[in-house]
Amino acid sequence: MTTTTDVEMSIDKQKKDIEILRKKLMDWSLSIGPNCSFDFSIEPTIVGKVKHCSYSDLNEITNFKNPEVIQKTISGRLFQGTIVEGSEKRSVIVKTWDFHLPMRDALQCLTTFCDEIELFTNERVNMHPNLVKLYRYCCDTRLALVFDEEFTRLVLSDMTWWVERMKVATQLADLYSCLHENNIALDRLIPANIMIDKEFNIKVFDFGFVTNTFNVDDSILDDVASSVVCDEKFRLQIMPQASISLFLCRKLGKILEFQL
Repeated sequence: MTTTTDVEMSIDKQKKDIEILRKKLMDWSLSIGPNCSFDFSIEPTIVGKVKHCSYSDLNEITNFKNPEVIQKTISGRLFQGTIVEGSEKRSVIVKTWDFHLPMRDALQCLTTFCDEIELFTNERVNMHPNLVKLYRYCCDTRLALVFDEEFTRLVLSDMTWWVERMKVATQLADLYSCLHENNIALDRLIPANIMIDKEFNIKVFDFGFVTNTFNVDDSILDDVASSVVCDEKFRLQIMPQASISLFLCRKLGKILEFQL
């Protein structure tokens, strides 16, 4: 039987794994010249239960050709992929972080990459049915996450039916509530980055910013608040618990593009 101590120990180990990965990436970014190639050459680190995959492994999952490109994301692109485990073969999603030399925005890219791994390996929230499931991560030549999900090719921005949008709103509210209870906040969650299956169940796979450690009694740092387009969402971090429901309704109304 899993005890609270077991869970806390697992979460503590996962945080240490993330910090090791974050330090390796930051050290690499500080050691390169303005015209170096993206040969990360970082020793693989297991984060929680999620393993690192090499660039050659990533190429076997998806070859990064145009037919496999699903859409652009805030960080880069989304690709269709396939994984094979024994006799089992299934579709997956590969999300890349695309940035170019000279590395003007590299530190921001590396930070968001690590922040998303931390979110998707957080055992308190990563089993939520409306978050995609992280399968592998890659920091060998490319920064990429592999999600164990089949892309349905239907996203929220394609959907116009009122009843189904209300079902989506309920699921988003539940996801936001779960994240808030665990001191996690997301930014720039837009309709094009919310995948929907045939039963109108959602999977969130992309967002502009995630903070995994906010305190509801803390105010937001000025540099963070000024760097986001929709800083209104960050009021979630400092709002009293009783105000959350009304805030969510208004925010979800904007995401779903109907007036509340």
